[in-house]
Amino acid sequence: SERTSTLMVKITNQMIETCKSYITCRGMENIWSQDRNLVRTKLTNCLKLNHIYRETYYTVRSQPFLPDQAPFAFSENFVFGKFDTFCDRLSKIISMFNLIEDYNHLFERRLEGLLLGEALEEAMATFEEAKVAVLVKKYDYLDHRNLEFNEDFDLFMSKTNMLKESIASMIENN
Repeated sequence: SERTSTLMVKITNQMIETCKSYITCRGMENIWSQDRNLVRTKLTNCLKLNHIYRETYYTVRSQPFLPDQAPFAFSENFVFGKFDTFCDRLSKIISMFNLIEDYNHLFERRLEGLLLGEALEEAMATFEEAKVAVLVKKYDYLDHRNLEFNEDFDLFMSKTNMLKESIASMIENN
């Protein structure tokens, strides 16, 4: 019914807002001001919530209904669309965290012997530039409707992929 579908939209919106509040400590922090591992855990918990929400939907949908009652069925996109889009954003943030952490570890520990002075400095500067370009943004990273983040994310991924290819090439040449 229309009433039930309106309720589903409200539940989905409330779950997104609750996740944002959880991730940001009720708006007191942002994703960059907290320990990265803690934020990654919070983001992962929100992804799990979406998964459980979907499983619960399928369970309820498959339940037998009372006679003369309409079956419980909505468009999955209608039920999950916003939350899936929000979770896609969370997954991208996790990917960024992982890449930043991987490159930080790589530069701290492993590359000193593989890249010589200037090449190592250049690679580190390229990475730092890509990282800072993402970190300095003033928008809400958790706003899944913000398309500017998607552009910045794609640019960050492109720059780090080019850096990875450049490092691999330098290592092969050395």
